[in-house]
Amino acid sequence: MSPVISASIYHQEGQYENALRTLQLTDHIEASALQVQILVAIERPDQGFLAVSHCFLPFSSAKKLVSKMDEDSTLTQLCGAWTNIALGGEKAHDAYYAFQELMDKTQTSPILLNGAAAAHIAQQKWEEADGAVKEATEKDINCPETLINQIMVRNSLVLLIFNNLGCYSNRRRGYCAANACVIERKSSFASFCC
Repeated sequence: MSPVISASIYHQEGQYENALRTLQLTDHIEASALQVQILVAIERPDQGFLAVSHCFLPFSSAKKLVSKMDEDSTLTQLCGAWTNIALGGEKAHDAYYAFQELMDKTQTSPILLNGAAAAHIAQQKWEEADGAVKEATEKDINCPETLINQIMVRNSLVLLIFNNLGCYSNRRRGYCAANACVIERKSSFASFCC
């Protein structure tokens, strides 16, 4: 059985250590990509970043996570983008550009759109993420990643709306304390809480 297939089975079963150990038996690009995916899944994006960036560095005695990966290959770019999302911050911004570049080179797919949405989510750019999720939904309504991103974005947008309403409500209470609506709301809130 192929080490990549064995590692995929281990990965699906949550046996990440066995999967990583199995992947050390091969130096195929698919094995390296799966290794990066597992490292990101176990919240070790720093090691995943090392794996992806290793292909841009001269060969060294450092742990060989990615061997002979072509820096222009789609798989390498996807690994880099997902690692950058996991690292967050400015790296998430770089991930968005990687997904955008892939969409420009190939055709726009739900997977790439969801990647772009995930990059926006990592940057807390909810409106942009919502746009990417809507476009992904138009491409394939049954894509599970689209549904997950849709739930994440909608929940965050609703939370933003409620936070803004709370600010407006607090301002209204401060400025319009004698207003009948504010007084009624205070009394109903007090009876609800007590």
